[in-house]
Amino acid sequence: MRPLVAVVLFGTLAAFEVPALACCDDLLDAGAFARAPAPTPAPSSLQGQAAALGLHAVTTVYSGTSVLTRGDTTTYSALTQQRDAGTYARRVASAGTGETTPYDGVSANPRLSLSDGRRVAGDYYASFVVRGSDLVFDRFVFFADDSETLRRAAASPQALATPRPEPSPQPTGAPGASPSASAQPERGLPGPVATGPAPRPSSAPAPRAAPSPDPREPRDVRAGIALAPQADPLRRIEILRGRRAELWMRASVDGRPARVRAWRLMDGEITALGPVAGRGDEPLLGMWPQLPPPGSTFAVRVEVTVELPGGRTQRVTAAIDVAVRSPALIE
Repeated sequence: MRPLVAVVLFGTLAAFEVPALACCDDLLDAGAFARAPAPTPAPSSLQGQAAALGLHAVTTVYSGTSVLTRGDTTTYSALTQQRDAGTYARRVASAGTGETTPYDGVSANPRLSLSDGRRVAGDYYASFVVRGSDLVFDRFVFFADDSETLRRAAASPQALATPRPEPSPQPTGAPGASPSASAQPERGLPGPVATGPAPRPSSAPAPRAAPSPDPREPRDVRAGIALAPQADPLRRIEILRGRRAELWMRASVDGRPARVRAWRLMDGEITALGPVAGRGDEPLLGMWPQLPPPGSTFAVRVEVTVELPGGRTQRVTAAIDVAVRSPALIE
């Protein structure tokens, strides 16, 4: 009987190319990285590919950007959800406030800007998805992490009450009094010689009638938020989760439409898709990736600068309640 001979074949693992971005922390051209061919998979497993590319399994999923204002401080942060997404990612760049990176403009979500135009700080991540037995590059995602505090200008000195000059003292003698009564000297000073009724001092202010109200002075300045440039303001809206919305500022003075000079997001739970301050002919773009607690809504408040008659302006607050609904059959 012939003995069994066990033959073990040792194969050589096929080498695969790793994009330069995966083996070093130097920033590369984002477009070139996005166009790079998918890495050849390691025969071992997806974990082997992920390790070679420096990737980690994603358990915190990006769901939007939060712009939250409390007082004069606005905080920009990424909204996330904890779940096993079945994808892989790695950080490819960290950007400080106002710094530029090769990934600006190529990420799936926009990198917002502060009120002075500088871009917010945060991190860029490259996301990879599973295609069969391969890990394939999917997109770049920006996670915002920044804040700013606006300092309001001090009140103009002209806005303060201007002290009025004190009127000159009245003569001690009333008009028509006798010379002996009106010409009594005070503190040893010689009194005036009265030959008749005492004249009214020229420095004494003449009595004036109450000023008539200025017809241009506004009595009622209001601001609201609408869903279209010429639509009526609404107090409450309903919107599907993840749906993009345009919020337009509207204003009125004494019940008549007025021009909106500018606006600034004050506070509220909203994922801004653009600037958080702008001109009157620009909308606030936003979305709501999460549902509010049952029976509640998200409140959004905006400071609106309204033009008054005569070219003056006044700041008022516009508010709207947002009821976010879940799309049917989509969770």
